[in-house]
Amino acid sequence: MLSRRTFVAGVTGGSAAVAAPAAADTPTPAGSPGPAAPALDPFTRPDLDRPFVERALHAAEAAAPGVLEGYRAQIEGLWPYRAVARSALRLAALHVSPRSAFHDDPALAAAVTEAAAALRADQHRDGTFDVGNLHTPPDTAFVVRDLCELLTLLRAAAPHGGADPLRAAREDVTAVLAAAGRALATGGVHTPNHRWEVSAALAQTDLLLPDPAHRRRIEEWLAEGIDVDADGQYSERSPNYAFAVTNPSLLAVARCTGRVDLRAVVRRNLDVQLVLAEDDGAVESVQSRRQDQGQRKDLADGLLQFREMALLEGDGRYAAVVRELLARTDDAARYGDADLWAQLLVHPDLAASLPRPRPWRTDGTRVLPGSGLARLRAGDCTATVYAGTDGGEDEDRPDPIASGLATNPTFLRYRRGAAVLSSVRFSPRFFSTGHFRGHGLEPLAGSAFRTSQRITAGYYQPLPPGRRRPDGDYDLTGEGRFWAAMSFDERVRDERVLETTVVVRPVGGDLRRGFDVEFAVGGTEEDGDVPAVVELAFDGEGELEGTVVLQEASDGAPAVHQLVEGWGTWRSGGDEVRFGPGTGSGPRQPPVVDPGERYTWLGGDLVPSGTRVLLTTTVPRRWTLSLR
Repeated sequence: MLSRRTFVAGVTGGSAAVAAPAAADTPTPAGSPGPAAPALDPFTRPDLDRPFVERALHAAEAAAPGVLEGYRAQIEGLWPYRAVARSALRLAALHVSPRSAFHDDPALAAAVTEAAAALRADQHRDGTFDVGNLHTPPDTAFVVRDLCELLTLLRAAAPHGGADPLRAAREDVTAVLAAAGRALATGGVHTPNHRWEVSAALAQTDLLLPDPAHRRRIEEWLAEGIDVDADGQYSERSPNYAFAVTNPSLLAVARCTGRVDLRAVVRRNLDVQLVLAEDDGAVESVQSRRQDQGQRKDLADGLLQFREMALLEGDGRYAAVVRELLARTDDAARYGDADLWAQLLVHPDLAASLPRPRPWRTDGTRVLPGSGLARLRAGDCTATVYAGTDGGEDEDRPDPIASGLATNPTFLRYRRGAAVLSSVRFSPRFFSTGHFRGHGLEPLAGSAFRTSQRITAGYYQPLPPGRRRPDGDYDLTGEGRFWAAMSFDERVRDERVLETTVVVRPVGGDLRRGFDVEFAVGGTEEDGDVPAVVELAFDGEGELEGTVVLQEASDGAPAVHQLVEGWGTWRSGGDEVRFGPGTGSGPRQPPVVDPGERYTWLGGDLVPSGTRVLLTTTVPRRWTLSLR
């Protein structure tokens, strides 16, 4: 069991070090053992990273008027509790710090007090909140973690006499945390990362309001083992949830409980994020099992994790990442700036100067077997080859499409400097089974990779005599594409088969020279004429040459083009990707991408973002798409 002494020797968690409330604001050197008290004036530490701390303060001060203006609307909104807790933390951090232009501002104290009272009033009797999900322990944990940091600041700033404008807020937050702690010590979860978020919330709560039940529950969750694979990916394979939940939660548990071994898990994940990162900070997410599998994620989302680990371990690679992120001016790089000030007060070790930076980019090829993914880098050229779709164990059925599964059909991305080919997909119109999705990567010579898919559809014979019913009432069964009251599982099936193999081959083993993408499609349709489309999508602003416009850009939807013959070129920022040759056109090879009946039945689609170019053909056949 985690002893109370072990817990007190840690800190309240979040992204870095902070102890249970103490009287003095004495900084502790980064990475040293023992508690680091909240520092209401982080500018006093001798090893201060002044530009970083000033940036955090200025961002928080700039955001304060908007927070003040909007917090009441948050309180009155639907399921507002995470937003309200975050707003209260932001305002309290400015109110309590003598360095802030809003120090002791009565408007901020009133807002924090009102927010705390609203949270207490709306909390269920069982200690939970409704946050989309109802009576939800895991979503309550997100609220709790901000409230633990808020209470840490409120206690640290409590006066020893005289006026105490935040007393009511302190009492309300304490009551909320006491009730929430009981709920989290008994409640359940429904995603892998929730286990670590709940554990972190309990660990932080326990430093403020000790209870053996908190520690017992943390032990139960940790006893399941951290869901990290040999590549450093968590089971959800999601950069979003790694940066937003799992990594900060494990770092919090490490600080609060003395489980410093958990830092090694975080290090492994941060390392794999660097393998997946592009020069502009984008992080590959095609492998994700969560909703970010079709979204851009950014290294900036992990800024404080890279900073903390750089300081704890003296890792110059992480220091270089932080410096690059702070030097950027785009919106993604400034994600969370308004929250940094509160973190520096609660976790003062983050204000220390970073170690000497060293390069973090490495040329070469890295295979991540657990994700079915390979990353290639050579200078400013990178590529992702992907074949990690979940499912496929039953070749008689299309792969399942559901929340929590990796289903993105993009199998190749290629960057040449500023020219970004963000997606290559293949979609044959074979019984509306949808896109090609490879299962497993086979490494070949010269950093090439092969992946394949075998998919079947069929027609069903009459039921055998012993299975026939005069009333025609048969079991409602599914056959992969659709359901019907036909007892499919009792019928003989005449199969049609489509077998697709794709080889992605760097030219001469050097991705700077481009790729040859070799398609081989066969099966039972040798004498058939199955329409198929290769779909390319290009990211960002750029110009296309050599293509025919099928659909002009409108209402936020990007343009759609077709390459009929010859070569096309995408130019962006002085760089280019050439692609071809075209594969013709005609009524038997229409420029239509079929996402499959599982999407169209629900009125959905599966369109990648960016400017799209279609190459149409018919299968079975062999051909090569060249990228240069």
